[in-house]
Amino acid sequence: MKICLIGAGRIGIVHAIAIASEQNATLHSVVDVNQEAADSLAKKYVDFHLKYLKELQKVPVSALAADSYANLVKDQSIDRNLKKVLQEIIKTSDDPKGKTSDEILSEAEAKIFELSENRSKT
Repeated sequence: MKICLIGAGRIGIVHAIAIASEQNATLHSVVDVNQEAADSLAKKYVDFHLKYLKELQKVPVSALAADSYANLVKDQSIDRNLKKVLQEIIKTSDDPKGKTSDEILSEAEAKIFELSENRSKT
């Protein structure tokens, strides 16, 4: 999902950081009455993931660092999946759609258990 951020002030910066940290979102552009602030924020966070990947291409990875890097990527993937599951749990608890607390808790446990099982397979 491409996002255009309107406002490059303090709150805009917080939003830009949040968007950059999302797996399925990309900050596409920044608009503000202060063009300099918009340009500065855009330079830092627009297409953040693409810039990061381009920077990675420039850095040679030694055989010793490859294992550490692989573990880092795996940990970040687990973190993203955990955040996604937690957001689903919060959404369900906010709008249970007739489910009891026990049912919600059972679903939450099943999702966390599935994450744990998938983690141990990698």
